[in-house]
Amino acid sequence: MKIAPFWKSITVRIFAALVGVSFACIAVSVLSIVFLTVHPHAVDTPLTARVLFHQSLLLALLGIGLSLVLGLFVSRAITRPLVHLLQGTRTISAGNLGYRISIRGGDEVRGLADSFNSMVESLQARTAQLVESERRYRLMTERVNDIIFTLDENGMITYLSTRLEAITGYVPANYIGTFIVDRLPAHEQESARAILRELLEGEHRVDRETQFEFFAREGRKMIMEAHLTADAGPGGKRQVYGVARDVSERARLLEQLNQAQKMEAVGRLAGGVAHDFNNLLTAIIGYCDYSMLSLDDSGTLKKNLEEIKKAGNRAAALTQQLLAFSRRQVMRPRILDLNQLISNLEKLLRRLLGEDIALETRFDAELGSVLADPGQIEQVIMNLCINSRDAMPRGGRITMDTANVSLDSSRRENRFTVTRGDYVRLRITDTGSGMDKEIKSHLFEPFFTTKEVGRGTGLGLSTVYGIVKQTGGYIWAESAPGKGTSFDIYFPRVQGDAEAPSEAAPTEVRGGRESILLVEDEAMIRVLVCNVLGGHGYVVYEADDGEHAEDIIEARGGGIDLIITDVVLPGMSGRELVERLAAAYPGIPALFMSGYTRDVIDNHGVLHAGLAFLQKPFSPEALLRKVREVLDVTRHA
Repeated sequence: MKIAPFWKSITVRIFAALVGVSFACIAVSVLSIVFLTVHPHAVDTPLTARVLFHQSLLLALLGIGLSLVLGLFVSRAITRPLVHLLQGTRTISAGNLGYRISIRGGDEVRGLADSFNSMVESLQARTAQLVESERRYRLMTERVNDIIFTLDENGMITYLSTRLEAITGYVPANYIGTFIVDRLPAHEQESARAILRELLEGEHRVDRETQFEFFAREGRKMIMEAHLTADAGPGGKRQVYGVARDVSERARLLEQLNQAQKMEAVGRLAGGVAHDFNNLLTAIIGYCDYSMLSLDDSGTLKKNLEEIKKAGNRAAALTQQLLAFSRRQVMRPRILDLNQLISNLEKLLRRLLGEDIALETRFDAELGSVLADPGQIEQVIMNLCINSRDAMPRGGRITMDTANVSLDSSRRENRFTVTRGDYVRLRITDTGSGMDKEIKSHLFEPFFTTKEVGRGTGLGLSTVYGIVKQTGGYIWAESAPGKGTSFDIYFPRVQGDAEAPSEAAPTEVRGGRESILLVEDEAMIRVLVCNVLGGHGYVVYEADDGEHAEDIIEARGGGIDLIITDVVLPGMSGRELVERLAAAYPGIPALFMSGYTRDVIDNHGVLHAGLAFLQKPFSPEALLRKVREVLDVTRHA
């Protein structure tokens, strides 16, 4: 508001006029008195002089009295608004920003009051903006799923958002005024001090990102990611502004992805070498068996061949373990009663574990069924029990229990999430030496072992992992040094009654006189199969690809009792060859064989079609049994 100049104020003008009148009266009176005193004869009579003197004195007194009255009036007119203004300023300074100073009149005090009111209104508007800004800031800091904090120039915590308690369980007030490094785990403090020095010793703005471990109030380990900015705060002192986020789930998923990629890479490697290994092992084992048939039982050469065969069988077992780990093994699943399977295996396990290890079983009488390959599940149980036995060199106890488990929501475990659904749980617990976190992190990796050289290949638990995953299940371990180990396996529960285990005796090894068309691109396998089958009376026609096989059967006009073909052939697959020959010569049975992995065989539609299949490597005895079985089934069909 524009204030009038001092000399234009009405109050000042009136006061000046009244003062002038008063002084004029006083001046006239004083001059009259002085004149009469100096010139007493200037008037006609003494009486007149006395009257004039008294009049002058009265005029002077009147002027003085008028000045006093006007002065008091003007004084009160000025001081009253000032007192009102003072009281108003005190009310406003006490926090009542809604109060307004009201002064009548148009002088400077009113102008001062109006200016003060305008200043208060501006302050009130800015205060309202600050309150709204603070409200929005508080809502954001409380609602955002991050922890917001500030540090002073010494690294002391000056602010912590309330999300700290929701995320970690700690109350923010207990952290204010403490050194942030002291609040971190011991193994994180050295690196935290280095980062803090980097932020606080700079002169310009410094931005930094870091990741660290933190333990929640209940002891749960968390992975926190912090975004830090250091800059000059109030008074020019350095401050650190930080946002911390719980990235434990992201870190777990990343670890799970890395683990899956590592497992998949090894699986691809296993699958890549399996075919060639299986062909080589088929030839090694087959030729050993074939050669031993014509040797004396006591001969040194036969004993050497037996050792070669043992080595070949061990190599074949290793290949199968790699395939099981990579979930590429050919499996024959059926509906199983896990309780019955363990009961049938219990006697063998007790002999395997020894007398110094007690084996306890606890079965759920209402246990559901699972869909799995019984031989593979037996291998899982035996591998885990052997692993537990090796962890108890001085004896101990192994407990196996089964139970039905229903998960209404997904359950997060170490490296994966168990999806909701119905499961059959198998738990195998031992009282052994246990494992630390480092060993647990590599537990299911192939070729990882803590056993001494010669006592293990490092494929036992990786085989278990692969079999369980191939059945659609989950497995994890809980362990601590000196507290034993517990393996939990979750198999998906299925509907239906379990099939009784087959106890039929092996088929007798018999030859025959039938004509067989053999299609195999690997020469050493082809020669071996021809020798084995031919040596048992069969008439064998051999071909190295599908086109050659078609030429042979066309030249004979059919006349073939069985086709034995590799699944994967150059030019056309074995399945395609069989379908083309069946169209021209119906009723000819086929036996497929392959050393490839399950996924390759599945792509050719052999397993799901229920066709006869023989997995490489195989022995001459297994080949003869399978050939006789297929021929006999066809004959009686």
